[in-house]
Amino acid sequence: VDGATRLADRLRERPGTGVLVNAVRPHRLRLMPALDVTDDEVDFLLEALEGALDDASADAAAQAPMAGRPV
Repeated sequence: VDGATRLADRLRERPGTGVLVNAVRPHRLRLMPALDVTDDEVDFLLEALEGALDDASADAAAQAPMAGRPV
């Protein structure tokens, strides 16, 4: 599974984002908020995206336990 798909899945798991999201390329997301989105809703979405990025980063680090360790 590529990074964008993993991140899209994480973002969908976060409650209340209210936005359609899909991975259109291995490293590209498409966010589709409602046409009448408010500034507060955009701020909420950006916070949710930041949380999803943190979750995906933690997942990647957990899957590579030897990364960064001396050989």
